[in-house]
Amino acid sequence: MTRRPRESQFIAIVHDDDSLSIMEFVVVDSLGPLQLATAENVEATIAKMLREQPELRPVTRWRFIDRGDIPADRTTRSRWRDTGTAIVVR
Repeated sequence: MTRRPRESQFIAIVHDDDSLSIMEFVVVDSLGPLQLATAENVEATIAKMLREQPELRPVTRWRFIDRGDIPADRTTRSRWRDTGTAIVVR
């Protein structure tokens, strides 16, 4: 069986307190295609995440981002904010 490289789409998720989560939405894993990164599938995955992790704050918005949009310095992660066009450190 031929293994495929993993393919992902990254999602910036903004919570009601302006905190930011980054979700890796896996589209293809080593065994093949999983699901398309459509708005409907992403919203269903976010809803499931909130059900399974009730400690998370409600989501106000989300958007697709590229891996390169994620800041390399993770030490400031709690201060990351999404402006709607970029992830910045505040």
